[in-house]
Amino acid sequence: MDFAVREGSNPSPGTHSRYVSGLHLTPNYQILMIQFIVLLIAILSGFIYYVLDQPYVTFAGLFLVMLCLRFNSRTLHLGKFVEILFIFFLISYIIEGFRISYPGSLIIVLTFLVILIFLEGPEWSKLYFSTRNTKAYLRLSLFVSALFLLLFGLSVYFSIDEIENPVQLPIDIVIMLGIGVAFYLPIMEEIIFRSFIFERAKSAAAVSITAVFAQGALYGFMLYQNGVPSGVLGSIVGGFFGVSLGYLVHKSGSIYPSMFAHFIVTLGIFIELAILG
Repeated sequence: MDFAVREGSNPSPGTHSRYVSGLHLTPNYQILMIQFIVLLIAILSGFIYYVLDQPYVTFAGLFLVMLCLRFNSRTLHLGKFVEILFIFFLISYIIEGFRISYPGSLIIVLTFLVILIFLEGPEWSKLYFSTRNTKAYLRLSLFVSALFLLLFGLSVYFSIDEIENPVQLPIDIVIMLGIGVAFYLPIMEEIIFRSFIFERAKSAAAVSITAVFAQGALYGFMLYQNGVPSGVLGSIVGGFFGVSLGYLVHKSGSIYPSMFAHFIVTLGIFIELAILG
């Protein structure tokens, strides 16, 4: 695992000490503790907000944790991770109060997160918008697309009677609408989850693979309410999908392979809904 040493760390020669999230950690169990906390925060907040449907408990919990961590220089990066989750959930809830539901709400959520990133950092160069190793991972992106087209396709097929508002439109409109949705969703969700939230989780845990699972778990819980299909099945498949997309970003250093895979899967689901609907 690629542990990142914080700026300003100055371990003495011959030692194995590291500064992770501002904490001077020597034993390995302390490094693992930070990773566990990042995962726990992502899992609990997503579960309480989406599965238990308790937004106020989510807000209160994240706000208290943020107060404890955000203004302490030793826990600053962990506090920033909690901060972006707090803002993500809060803005999502406020927007829903104006009857702007998912996925239309994503553009507003993204706008507020862009403002946060602009004010606090990191630099845009660290948010995976460069092409870097995009071409090298297109084959893996295609494999992820094929795998989750199959998994989501089977999930939709066996859950079609439980899915609300299946697409029932003329085929030409379906094609145009499907392409539009297939472009919109990957751009919005990949920037929110695989760029902004992934970067904050990685900075907090100092280990990329922990951030991969943290954002993937949160994404899976979001699909409990908003997925196609939704519920437990959609959450499980969506969680693995989110982890796979996060892994693509981690390995390629770019958000574009995950966007490509997400586009193919979204378009495939939309076409299947049109056929079955």
